[in-house]
Amino acid sequence: MHSNDSKAIRDALCFFLDEENGREIGYVQYPQTFGNLTKNEIYGSLRVVMKLELAGFDGNGGPCYIGTGCVHRRESLCGMKYSKELVVEWKAMKYDRKIIEKASSIEGNCKALASCTYEENTPWGKEMGVKYGCVVEDILTGICIQSRGWRSVYLTPQREAFLGMVPTTLLDTLVQHKRWAEGDFQIFQSKLCPFVYGCQNMPLKLQFSYCIYLLWAPNCFATLYYVFVPSFCMLKGISLFPKISSSWGMPYLYVIVVHRVHSLVEFVWLGGTVRGWLNEQRMWMFKRTTSYFFAAIDNILKLCGFSKSAFIITGKVADDDVNRRYEQESMELGLHHRCSRL
Repeated sequence: MHSNDSKAIRDALCFFLDEENGREIGYVQYPQTFGNLTKNEIYGSLRVVMKLELAGFDGNGGPCYIGTGCVHRRESLCGMKYSKELVVEWKAMKYDRKIIEKASSIEGNCKALASCTYEENTPWGKEMGVKYGCVVEDILTGICIQSRGWRSVYLTPQREAFLGMVPTTLLDTLVQHKRWAEGDFQIFQSKLCPFVYGCQNMPLKLQFSYCIYLLWAPNCFATLYYVFVPSFCMLKGISLFPKISSSWGMPYLYVIVVHRVHSLVEFVWLGGTVRGWLNEQRMWMFKRTTSYFFAAIDNILKLCGFSKSAFIITGKVADDDVNRRYEQESMELGLHHRCSRL
């Protein structure tokens, strides 16, 4: 992730310095955008999530913290609760240019700060800063900040403020979503669930908004049901749905057609292509039957004490052959296998 707009910090400060509502804003979140997307986004792009769903979060109380492209207020990140009496003295925080430190002293302080033991026996990671103990520490940190009464703002400038990179293979994409789904479901099952931890300060509609992502993992069971059960019923000659020619089949047909058309129009309206929408639907099926399923199983095993959560870093550096196939929109199924363009 790198900065793509030198004015991004200044634009975020405009919200913090607002005379009426600036004091209650804990962080300003920019959308996560990517610089290596292909035209038809073969592995998906989170286009609907970033351009539509997080904007909906903004109307329900503020977007979640997505771990990147975010400008935080120091007080909110350091564990302070929001109150109307809280006043930040900006003048007292000015840098004193008369203080001159020796280079050796600065180097020693930096080494201590970068060490693994600097945070031991401190509230950092528990009551202050980014929360530890969860593979999606960004979502958890945002929930804790909003539960302390702070609001957040979603800022979508015309020029992308920050640019990142998406995985260029199917395996890396599925591993990334498995980690996200596992961590989100872990939060939902913990005492930091928005319905428990944030029930006093978070609006109810914002608590429900988080369920879109916190329940990614158990969503796999409904998908797997529709994958296997109708197929087995067809083999046995059991009819689950009315015939299309029957009037009872019209409600089912209406829901299917309207949902697909709405999804397609929404995706194209947000700047995508029809082929990109087809790739997005295919990727959602892959994720629901693999990433989310294994995330749900890992959470169940963790609750039973048979396993522990592990943070798996998503690989985004690939060799020239992989990058070439990605640019040609050929799906990379493994290290030595690929399928033709679909």
